[in-house]
Amino acid sequence: MIFSPNSDAGSVFFGGSGDGHWDFRYNGRSELTGGMRKTGTSLGAGNLMDPGDFDYIYDPIGNRESYRLDGGTATTYTTNNLNQYTATADPTEYFCYDADGNLIADGKPTSDCNTANGAWAYTWDGENRLIRVEPAGTPASGDKKLEFQYDYRSRRVRKTSYTHNGSAWIEDADLLFVYDDWNVVLVLDANDDNEVTHKHTWGLDLSGLSGNESVSGIHNAGGIGGLLAIEDVNAGGGSANSYWYFYDANGNVGQLVSATGNFPIAAQYENDAYGSALVASGTYAAANPFRFSTKWFEGEFELYYYGYRYYSAGLGRWISRDPIGERGGTHLCRAFANSPTSFTDGRGLCVIGSTRNQVYTESCGLFGCGVRDCRNCDRCVWTPNNVPGRSQSGWRSKSVEVGKCVSRSAARPAPPACAPPVIMPKCNRAAKHPTKGNCMDCCDEAFGIKGANISAPGQFVEECYKVCGELFSNQ
Repeated sequence: MIFSPNSDAGSVFFGGSGDGHWDFRYNGRSELTGGMRKTGTSLGAGNLMDPGDFDYIYDPIGNRESYRLDGGTATTYTTNNLNQYTATADPTEYFCYDADGNLIADGKPTSDCNTANGAWAYTWDGENRLIRVEPAGTPASGDKKLEFQYDYRSRRVRKTSYTHNGSAWIEDADLLFVYDDWNVVLVLDANDDNEVTHKHTWGLDLSGLSGNESVSGIHNAGGIGGLLAIEDVNAGGGSANSYWYFYDANGNVGQLVSATGNFPIAAQYENDAYGSALVASGTYAAANPFRFSTKWFEGEFELYYYGYRYYSAGLGRWISRDPIGERGGTHLCRAFANSPTSFTDGRGLCVIGSTRNQVYTESCGLFGCGVRDCRNCDRCVWTPNNVPGRSQSGWRSKSVEVGKCVSRSAARPAPPACAPPVIMPKCNRAAKHPTKGNCMDCCDEAFGIKGANISAPGQFVEECYKVCGELFSNQ
């Protein structure tokens, strides 16, 4: 898949299901406003496919106001004061949430959240982790139910699935997951003495493919684009039941190729920009769980498991709030900054850009979306060669915009000379996560800016560092 630069118009070519391309449109906030799925590989040319024309409109804060497919009747969205979708029209559907902002019911025919009806009911634990999805009303024969368990890092370590036989729930499978950091390497059958059912081989993810060839380059983008192969041991294992993954540039799975002699294509996928399936064909298409963003797809409920949160491709957003609240941005449920063609998200926490200077990883001094040390963030997000003064990367602009990293910036007013107490608040606005190192770095920067006009530079730096020590004496 080939991406053009982010602008009012761009194009992305896909190879998951055949020759063709997408022409994309964006608004002034770089939000995706349209996508046209066309034949051929020339930007702006070709005939529309079926489906082919996708249009999105957002309100000023980033809630989707409407979605229109192929010029048909638009699906419109009703949003409350918490930026939660409470209803859609065409189709008519109502949504309910608990006090922590977790989705607890969807597909409801009315806005009455006290009546058990609708499509699905969602149950969450005390740490806002999804532990059960089941029919909202009385289950019917063939209905599905899933239950999840998590470890101390909130990694999903168990998934139990059930099918209703008309009178009771019958267990279908009980799977256990073994991780390397956040990447699933083994799937075990809890009903068969924990025998291995699937093996997964991982390589460099988007962060590694963007230049980080260290061990952290396997994990820093949440494994997106890094799954190399799957061996289906449950089906017999060996090369006859092993498959290699092929991706687009955002780490979405496009094809699986069988490891057998003539390497036939075993699965082909194509999604719309927000991850809703358009094409899923091939002998292994249904069995393969990894799809959009190399994330585990719960097909029964059309949810993707990202780690800390679940993503609804149909809604184009997370079904629970950002775990760190507004420190991660003013919008608690928006995914990919409404630009899924430009950004991904490793674990349901942070936007990750699709180019080297936009990659948002822990190596930038960030854990989740909380700021650990803005000096490292600043170094990470500068353009090539880390030369301050050059134009800044798109991700730096995004990070400053949403408050994820407020670090050194030429746009910030120069601090007054010899006034460390005044400087410190400006140096430590980073989402209420100031650090002593960040404070001292600000002193150095202030001296660099005002040094020529400071009569006693040594005294300035000494006083500034003293303030840092007093502010952070408990660290």
